Amino acid sequence: MTIYKWNFGQQQPLKFPNNPEAYELRLTDDDEEEYTPNREIAAIDRNAPLDQFPALAFVEVWNFKLVESP
Repeated sequence: MTIYKWNFGQQQPLKFPNNPEAYELRLTDDDEEEYTPNREIAAIDRNAPLDQFPALAFVEVWNFKLVESP
């Protein structure tokens, strides 16, 4: 999230800037022309070393629901 905020935060602010659980990293779909997230397989484990992946897509979790504090 930090890298995204540094590079794109002004042009495309995050919908949930204080909720890291709202976002995930996915492998990219090699069949597409642009960097499209591959949704046919699970998201990358949050504890996985990222240097083993050639390209990743940073995306919002499709079913994320913000839980408001009481």
